Amino acid sequence: MRITANQVTLLRLVLLPSPVALVYRNTHAFMLGALSIYILLGLTDVLDGYLARKHGSTTLGALLDPVVDKIFLVAGFVPLADFQIMPTTLVFILFIRELGVTALRSIALEEGFS
Repeated sequence: MRITANQVTLLRLVLLPSPVALVYRNTHAFMLGALSIYILLGLTDVLDGYLARKHGSTTLGALLDPVVDKIFLVAGFVPLADFQIMPTTLVFILFIRELGVTALRSIALEEGFS
């Protein structure tokens, strides 16, 4: 059975709440567990990209992967801001940037750029 890029993306989406839940347990061991899972999920993004290039991307994958990437960022940075490890303003600026990049990608797709 061949693993597809879409399956990896969906797995990443399903597993994203896990590190957030572990972070809010607020113990050193759970924080390390959350970091480990978060790193693993980051590596699955690399795997997803590799599989998409190797076997070709799909329309679903082209739509879903950027959305999951945004959720990945939120899952990582919101708890950091909540625990005041990272300034909330910095997290807000990062989100504005991500929204801007997404808007520019949408405009580029409508104009026919790839």
